[in-house]
Amino acid sequence: SSGINAEWPLRPGVTPGQEDLLAVSLYVFLGLCVVGGAPLSRRFGTRRVLLGGTYLSVLVTVFCAIVPNYVSLVVSRVCLSVSIALNLSLGLVYLAQLSSYHGSSDRTFYERAINIVCTAYSLGGGWCGLLGYLLLESIGWRYFIILTSVPLHIPPLILLQFFLP
Repeated sequence: SSGINAEWPLRPGVTPGQEDLLAVSLYVFLGLCVVGGAPLSRRFGTRRVLLGGTYLSVLVTVFCAIVPNYVSLVVSRVCLSVSIALNLSLGLVYLAQLSSYHGSSDRTFYERAINIVCTAYSLGGGWCGLLGYLLLESIGWRYFIILTSVPLHIPPLILLQFFLP
């Protein structure tokens, strides 16, 4: 939050805990919104909700990078948590549906897919942290958001939109 605080200096007397609201806003609402994926999936279909969550994630990520002030950034991070929650909660459900769709009775397809997803989550978090350490100071947080988040959404969008049932 130091780069953000340098761009939009917060009023004097703001505690470090209040500054950390930015990081916490994403994770608190992520936890709260994860339970909303199942009812939406039943009502509109898992693929449709995943696709909508991914599109929403791209739009909100871009908005996070161009927001005019600190309050808008916190609000956009809360909105981002909704889209991430949809993708996290329904991604594994969709894989399970694909497994039964392909008729994998021995569950090998599903187990491999789960391994790939869990590996991707772990590597993605690790690489993003490493890239942040290496690039954040030189390119700034706005460009960092665009360079790390938006390209990660392109493969899932292409897969969901054109190749997966």
